[in-house]
Amino acid sequence: MTPTERRIELLKAKTRPAQIARALHISPTGVYRVIDDQVTSDRIQRAIAEAINMPVEKVFPDKYPAHGPGPRVEPLPHRAAS
Repeated sequence: MTPTERRIELLKAKTRPAQIARALHISPTGVYRVIDDQVTSDRIQRAIAEAINMPVEKVFPDKYPAHGPGPRVEPLPHRAAS
C-alpha cells in the first residue's frame, strides 16, 4: 500500500493521524512520517493498520512478510525510566 492509499483509507475510516498520535502519546509528526515511509515503527504501523481495520502485512507489505515469524524491522529498545 502506498502512502497515498494509507491516507485515503484513514479518511474512509474517519480517523486522523492526530487521533492515532494522541492514543499512542506521541506527536502527529511521528505518525505522518510512518505513513509516508520516512520512518519505521512497529507500534505506529500496527496502530495505523488497526485504525483502518486491515492487516499490518497489507498496509506495510515491504516491512512485514506475508507469512512468517513477524516484522522485518527491529523494535526500538526501551529505556529505563530515570
